[in-house]
Amino acid sequence: EAALIQNVNGKFVRTATLLKDSSGKPMLGSVIADTDPVVKATLAKQPYGGITFRGGKFNVSRTMPIIENDQVLG
Repeated sequence: EAALIQNVNGKFVRTATLLKDSSGKPMLGSVIADTDPVVKATLAKQPYGGITFRGGKFNVSRTMPIIENDQVLG
């Protein structure tokens, strides 16, 4: 399920997503933990491919950082 994350003051927020939490509520606007492997890879300006736990279930994820003027936007 697709998601777009944005760097907002050093925190990564889901600004567009189809993801839902374990109770079925949309995860739009939720902050991703700094310890999350997607956040770590994104901050390192690297793609991520692997297993993530989202909305109470495991997912296979593939991400690419969005970089402009050497700044990570998302």
